[in-house]
Amino acid sequence: MINPFGFISKLFKKDITVQKLEQWLQVIQTIAPLVISLVSPSLAPIAGSITDGIQQAEAMGAAGTLTDKLSHVQKIATDAATVTNAASGKQLIDPSLLINAVNSVVSVVVSTANLVAEAKK
Repeated sequence: MINPFGFISKLFKKDITVQKLEQWLQVIQTIAPLVISLVSPSLAPIAGSITDGIQQAEAMGAAGTLTDKLSHVQKIATDAATVTNAASGKQLIDPSLLINAVNSVVSVVVSTANLVAEAKK
């Protein structure tokens, strides 16, 4: 298994603390929509939707099950894709591929959050 703390430390040639990793993840969350938009401008409307959906799902706290939270993120992203497709007059974003992408993104975010939480112990 790759130790992300070690990898990031080597990448930046300095010690990375949990706090610095959390700050790095915030930077990634901020620039990810921009990068997605630059790579594929047609995805700009949904680039931030996935991140927004994850933040909203996390705000549910213990009140929402994992299934509820994942469904929420999927709905936010799918709604954004529907609007994008309707505005363009053609299907730019395949909803089924989008759901697969959302599932992957959420999985990575959850795994990273668990890693950070474990490192804090």
